[in-house]
Amino acid sequence: MEETNLIDLVKTVWKWRKTILAVTIACAILSIVAALLMPNYYQSNSLFYAASQDLAKPMPLGDSDRDVEYYGNDLDIDRLLSIAHSNPLKIHLIDKFDLYDNYKIDPSSANAAHKVREKLQKLMNVQKTKFGAISLGIEDKDRNLSYELTKEATHYIDQSASGQWKKSQQNLLESYKMKISESEGKISVINDSLSQMKKDYGIFDLANQSEILLSQQSSLDAKKISIQAKLNSSLIKNNSDSLEFYSALKKGVDQQVSSINSKIQRFNSGFNEITSLERLQIQMTRQIAIDKERHTQLQASFNSPVSGIIQVQEPEVPVYKSRPKRSIYVIVATFLGLLFMSLYAIVYETYLRNDQHKTA
Repeated sequence: MEETNLIDLVKTVWKWRKTILAVTIACAILSIVAALLMPNYYQSNSLFYAASQDLAKPMPLGDSDRDVEYYGNDLDIDRLLSIAHSNPLKIHLIDKFDLYDNYKIDPSSANAAHKVREKLQKLMNVQKTKFGAISLGIEDKDRNLSYELTKEATHYIDQSASGQWKKSQQNLLESYKMKISESEGKISVINDSLSQMKKDYGIFDLANQSEILLSQQSSLDAKKISIQAKLNSSLIKNNSDSLEFYSALKKGVDQQVSSINSKIQRFNSGFNEITSLERLQIQMTRQIAIDKERHTQLQASFNSPVSGIIQVQEPEVPVYKSRPKRSIYVIVATFLGLLFMSLYAIVYETYLRNDQHKTA
């Protein structure tokens, strides 16, 4: 039964062979004409990797052996893909190359901005390759415009990515500048306070003055003991002139001892407080120096050009069209003409046989 049905199908197709052939040839001719009328599109391509943010960071102090990553991670790649698919990029290309006119869209018409962005989106091909790079291609009927669009889009992505880093650096620079200014204001107050306290407590050299005062005190104490011993001797007691001389001398030494003791007491009273202020002064001075060095390094990094991408393939003026694939259109249209006409013949002949069978 199946063999008979298959034979019937072949007979039906053979019976309609001229019509099927004519329709197939007509479809082939029409598809060829239609394909020839289709405009050529050219696509320029660029290929690049995301650059690491380490390239925009200054080398930390005391870290000259730091390992630097040159290629970005997945977050950096996603950032570039977001920029590539963003409306600001499309608006930039539309304005720079007057794509309203190129795509024959009236800018004053309803939803013109949406239509021109949608048209550009259809002609853009942005994707992440299996090797982790980003492929960017833009099609256009004009091969030179395709090249210019792709080149400008790549440049925009590069500048946008590095611009984000520059903005972060600028914020950090402002932060360092404010911190340094505040620290310098505080250190100025500390210096004034330290100067006044040293004046009040009679301290001029915290490191050596204590040793000097103690040495003077010991010398005066020894001198005082020596004078007292002489005053206690019978020889001096029996000599009125000597007694008067050593008594006056002892009085002068006593005054000197009292003075040095007063200085030591003043020194001890301000020692702890001045020591704390000097330590704070040293710490803040060192921190300010570190912050200034970091600010200088960051400023140098900010002023240096940094690329947000590592370009592997620069866009070129395309030589060959990217579409349409005319041969594929012709083959598909011809095959569909043959297929549908054959199906029509089979269905029509089957309907006739069933109709004749019912009539009989």
